[in-house]
Amino acid sequence: MLKVNRTFRTLGMMAMSLVIGVSVSSCISRDTHANADTTQAILAPFQDIGQSYAKSQISDLYNKQILSGVGNGLFEPARPVTRAEFLTMLDRLLHIQPVQASIPAFSDVSPDSWEYPWVQAGINLQLAYGVDSHTFAPNSPVTREEAAAMLARAIQPLAGNLQSATGAGPAPFADMNLVHSFASTYVQQMQAWGIIHGDEQNDFRPMDPLTREEVAVMFENVLQKLPALQSNTSAAAATATNGNGTSASLIQLGWQYNQSTADFEASVQASNTINTLAPRWFYLGKNGQIQVSGTLDSSLVTWAHQNGKHVWALVGNRFDMDTTRQVLSQENQRQQLIQQLAGYAKQYNLDGINIDFENLDPNHASDFSTFIQELASVLHRQNVLLSVDIPPDSGTDWSQPFNDQALGQSADYLVMMGYDEHWANDPTAGSVSSLPWLDKGLTTLLVHVPAQKVIVGLPFYTRGWYQTNGQSSSTEYSIAQEENVVKQANASLIWNDSLGQYVTQFATGGTSQTVWVEDSRSLSLKAHLALTKGIAGFAYWYMGGETADVWTSLSNVFRLK
Repeated sequence: MLKVNRTFRTLGMMAMSLVIGVSVSSCISRDTHANADTTQAILAPFQDIGQSYAKSQISDLYNKQILSGVGNGLFEPARPVTRAEFLTMLDRLLHIQPVQASIPAFSDVSPDSWEYPWVQAGINLQLAYGVDSHTFAPNSPVTREEAAAMLARAIQPLAGNLQSATGAGPAPFADMNLVHSFASTYVQQMQAWGIIHGDEQNDFRPMDPLTREEVAVMFENVLQKLPALQSNTSAAAATATNGNGTSASLIQLGWQYNQSTADFEASVQASNTINTLAPRWFYLGKNGQIQVSGTLDSSLVTWAHQNGKHVWALVGNRFDMDTTRQVLSQENQRQQLIQQLAGYAKQYNLDGINIDFENLDPNHASDFSTFIQELASVLHRQNVLLSVDIPPDSGTDWSQPFNDQALGQSADYLVMMGYDEHWANDPTAGSVSSLPWLDKGLTTLLVHVPAQKVIVGLPFYTRGWYQTNGQSSSTEYSIAQEENVVKQANASLIWNDSLGQYVTQFATGGTSQTVWVEDSRSLSLKAHLALTKGIAGFAYWYMGGETADVWTSLSNVFRLK
């Protein structure tokens, strides 16, 4: 039996495992012997389930491609299920895609192992945890109480129509006193939902390993209670994603940066997520007029619309405080600027404008709010959306010019830039976007702005920090660059649970460097946090900076949460 603290950490993972019920060998057979399995008789898929009390459940789940055998026509119903098997089963039940993460979460789950992408997918979704910070124990059996706890956690996002555990329900199990405290609430909840039942003596036997036939019964109960899970296009997935896998209800905005039109389009297509494109086409010039970037390519709009996507062109101010203050504080110049933007929106058939004015004068906050109010009024008459990029409220001159409440009343969306917690020239080294910092910034913003107007910006970059002459300096890395740097240094990464990211320190060229890592796991935690607050969508700085596993993991978050 696992220790109580270890058991608590494995709740989410075991919940995942419960949903599909495939053993290691069955997982392997599903991957390598799929054709052989599908040619077996549908009505009698396994030779050894005739005497099993779960015969009908096993057959039904096999026909639904949720359970598979161990090979040679066998199911081995009485065999215990392992942790890795559970996680794989649950991923498959919930239509979660395997994640070939660039950073292994555990030393005992090799990237070359069959279970690796399934374990990583569960870890990134917080459905699985290790037995400690370094090990996962993939081959350890799952106890019944652990399984019940994790199953309860896994289906919670889909369980709104289930009977409340606090309502009238069956009598508690006779051996509830044997259930550890970490699992007690979950066991009672699962019993009240009618997903788990006791034996003839009404004992739950919490410490016993869970068998494959027991998994079949539990999973069938889940499917009966949550019929949306019975097809590959579950209700959860249908409401979370549209036909091409992109969230139908979430705005997914990708900023173009240092990419050609062709490269930008390729990154958007590869994401299978982005539905709103933000090319950097317009800037406020020194003369107070809009300057058009040499990267403007109207074919991007045509391509986007042909592929069912929107274009919100970015308008920047190049961090020019003086020019911005001069233009926004004078009505005639401000109106000229607004008419220019409205004209460009019409000329290029834009769906939206994304204002990215930074380094504003804190003494002229009202001028910026007035500009956004007036611009919104003009754009809305043309059916053009207006979004405004804002920093989290840090209580500094950098965030002070942004009146969140006023801006939120005028603009359609506020894009909170959830990065640069520690910026390029910050005197203190640290994370670009730690989880507590993001949570604080988002929570503060939502006091003044409705969640349905908030888009959360996530970083596809980080910084390597080092000391030069006693002062902190940094080098910016995209996630892809960061991966290469860490691999070349053969650096050891330590997961920091409180920050929600890996931290590593290594020497390059005789200089010690510290990196607060951004990867699919850290970004998934940020996305999950934001979704719990009901936000309108996400934005990503910048397209092309990510690795492929980032999109897979984020898509899993959107699908499940």
